[in-house]
Order: sequence, then C-alpha cells, then structure tokens
Amino acid sequence: MSHSPDFADVLQQFVTRSSYSAGQLARLTGIPKPTILSWLDGRVKHPRSYSDLLHLAESLHLELPEVIYLLAAAGFPEAAERLKESAPSYSPNGLKTAAAAPFQAIPALPYFVGRQGLIKQIEEILLMDPNSRTCCLQGMAGVGKTALAAQMAYRLRPHFTDGVLWANLHRSDPMTVLSAFARAYGEDVNLYHDLESRSQMVRQLLADKRVLVILDDVWHSQDLTPLLPPSTGETAVLITTQRQDLFATAGMHRLAVLPFNTTEQVALRLFGHFLDEQIVATHEQTFAQIADLLGHLPLAVAIAASRLAYEPSWSPYEFLERLHYTQQQLAQLVFEDHSVQISFSASYAMLDEPLQRFFALIGVFGGRDFTPEAAAAVAQTSLQQAEDCLRKLYSLSLCQLASSPPGQTRYRLHPLLSAYAEETAAARDYLSQAHMRLINFYLEYHEKHHDDKSLLTAETDNIQAALQLTQKYGLAGTNGWETAVSLPPGSNKNA
Repeated sequence: MSHSPDFADVLQQFVTRSSYSAGQLARLTGIPKPTILSWLDGRVKHPRSYSDLLHLAESLHLELPEVIYLLAAAGFPEAAERLKESAPSYSPNGLKTAAAAPFQAIPALPYFVGRQGLIKQIEEILLMDPNSRTCCLQGMAGVGKTALAAQMAYRLRPHFTDGVLWANLHRSDPMTVLSAFARAYGEDVNLYHDLESRSQMVRQLLADKRVLVILDDVWHSQDLTPLLPPSTGETAVLITTQRQDLFATAGMHRLAVLPFNTTEQVALRLFGHFLDEQIVATHEQTFAQIADLLGHLPLAVAIAASRLAYEPSWSPYEFLERLHYTQQQLAQLVFEDHSVQISFSASYAMLDEPLQRFFALIGVFGGRDFTPEAAAAVAQTSLQQAEDCLRKLYSLSLCQLASSPPGQTRYRLHPLLSAYAEETAAARDYLSQAHMRLINFYLEYHEKHHDDKSLLTAETDNIQAALQLTQKYGLAGTNGWETAVSLPPGSNKNA
C-alpha cells in the first residue's frame, strides 16, 4: 500500500515552482502569512478548512489534478473526491479540456483587507447549508459590500464549476440581466418579451448547474425575484443591498456588513496597502485619528489613503487637520471618480421629500446618539412621525440603533452620514433653525429632569453640544443655560 504524500512537501513543491513568497501568497489569497508558513514548515499537517487550500491553489495556478492531489495530501480525501466527480471531462494527460465556465465578476480590490469572520460565514452558508444557499449582505453605502462580494466570487470560483454570474441591479433592469445570464451559456432568450417567461427560461437553464449568482446593489424586490434561481439544486446566490426591508430576502441568511472594527486596526492595515508601512507605523496615532474621524468607513479610508499616497505635499498631520477644521469635510474625500459624497447621494435620492428633510435635520446631532423625542423636536414633527422616519432610515441603512438604557430606543448617524446630512441642511438654509430647536429641547430637558442623574448622564454629549451652539450664536448666559450644563462629575457616558 502506497504511503500518502506529506502535505508540507507537496505544498512546498508547488510554492517553489510558483516563485511566490509566503508574504505574496498571503496578499493574493487573504490567508494570514503565519498560517501559510505553518503549512510549509510542517507544523500544521491538516488545515482546518479546505476552502483556504482552494484559494491558495488558484493563486498558484494549479491544474485540477494537482488541486485534487493537494487536498488529498492535506487530509481532505472526501473533498478531493467530490471535486474529481464534479470536474468536466479530461483528456488522457489529465488536463481540463472543457470550455471555460463564464466568470462575470468585477475585478477584486488589490487592497482588500479584513472581513475574515464574514468570509467564513458566507462560505459556510453558500457551500455547506443544505437548506439555503442564499446569503444577503446588508449595510450602508461605502461600507464595502460590493468589494466583499467580489472577493467571494474569486474565493468561491473553484467550487462553482459551471460559472459565476454577476449583475448590478442599480444599473441594469431584470430583462437585460436575464439576457446576459443566458448568453453566458450560449442561449438567446430575447425572443421572450415578458419578464415572467424570460425568467422561467433562465431558471430552467440554471436548474442543473453549479453556479454562483451575485446580485449587487439591490433596491427593489420586484427586480430581485425574477433573477433568483431554483430553490433546489447546486446554484448559490449572494445579494448585496442597503435595505433591511426587502421582502424578497425574507427567510434568507442575512449578514450585516459594518464599518471596520476599531479594535482590530483594519483601517491601519488599509493605509499600509497604499503607503509605506514604516510611515504608517511612525505616524500610527495620526492615522488612527484619521480613521476615527472617517468612522472607519472602508471607502472613506481608501480615498484618504489614495490622496496621501498619490497627491503631492500631503502629510498625515495636514490631512488630519483639514478633516478637523474644514466646513466641507466630505469635499476632502474625493479621489478621481471615487467620492463618499456621491455614494451617499445615491442613497439620499431614494428618499421622498419629507424623509429627505427629516434626514438632513437630524444631522445637527453630529453623529451623537439621540432619542426619537429629540429628533421630533429638531424636525418639528410629531413623535409618531419621527419614529416612523427613523425606522425607515434604519431600514435603508441611513441611521443606526445606538446602545440604550432599558426601555429606551436611541439612534445615531455614522459620522460621515451626519456630515452629509448637516451639509444638506445648510444648503437648504434651515440649519440655524434646527440648531435653535436643539438648544431649546435640551434646555427644557434639563429643566424637566434636573434631579435625575441617569437621564442627564444619557444626554451629556448632546447638552454639551447645545452649550457650544449657544456660544456660537451668542446666546450663552441667557435663560439660565449655564446651569443647564452643570452635570455631575464623571457623568459623560463615553468616558
């Protein structure tokens, strides 16, 4: 009986042939460099997941028989056998001869960082869940949903032997998308002029295929439903959307894509992709402050890094100062055709006029959390109207739930969304009136609850902001406002 090959020896053979270093492979695959080194030196003889090996095999440009050989050496004989059975026909020399499956994904970002937890969750859903191979990524504009979907297209490509299909539903209508999907397999469905018939034909075309369908930037259920493949079979679907209230995604796996985790220093790693890592290390505190001001929003961090890397005479400190003191913060976050403001404007344009007004007005909270009662006062609406508006904005990823005491609901805007809202309110010439209403609300709030330390503590930041506004408008010293901000020591909830 032949002895099974050693995993480290097999992998070292392929890596040596490729001339890639462990660091280069880490950047190409997203697999941590220490993990790759532990495989190569034999410390780990059986990786925890074979999906990482498939990503590595793709970067090493291995032929399918070599991939099968690598999986077997790593202790995944079942995966190797499944891959062998699902492969197209082979010529006598063992190389794939079938025509290449369609791959419509957009290019993956060369500077993609983080998201390892989400990547693992998506892989488990799309590859291992026998009941539902459909996953919906939901989050605000600029948070990196599309970039994550593209990353998954390349990582999962080896699993979907019949291809990867991609459509942006904010730019294309369902009839056009269905035609493109069919054309990828040499079929013409343009003779079917109604949506239902064309959808049925494409669904039938995909019924027996192992395909990954990625539907990006979905806004309406009526656009999504005709593009969903049969609920049985091997086809998987990955959806990205800003909306939490899409009826067509009810019952699907939903994953929230949030700004970068502040404790994992992912934003600093992204800066390091654009700039010399030594520069980032030397000015780590300044870069961390820039990331904080940008709310760790991936699009904003990437734009800031691009400007610092490619525009002359920028220092990290100068860029930080510009972000701190400019009245048009979002104007600094533009690089060629990439713009945080344009990204937000697409979301803002989806709102009706009353909701646009409400959203602009709550920008006066400056990214601080607030209650529906405070929002109602600032926007001059009833409490019920304010609650309805906040729920709608939340469903569209234009505001977030904030941590709240028991029995209370609080909201907040991402710092850059707050800046966008405030700039919009200023452009509409009703920012000063909103500031006055905020001052009056918190003055009355203090007068009403001056003996309740817990309630005052919850509103410390807003009361202090209101005091600053009284000074800005020359109102300090009026109506007993100085005593309104005499809060108990240590009452700042963010301390």
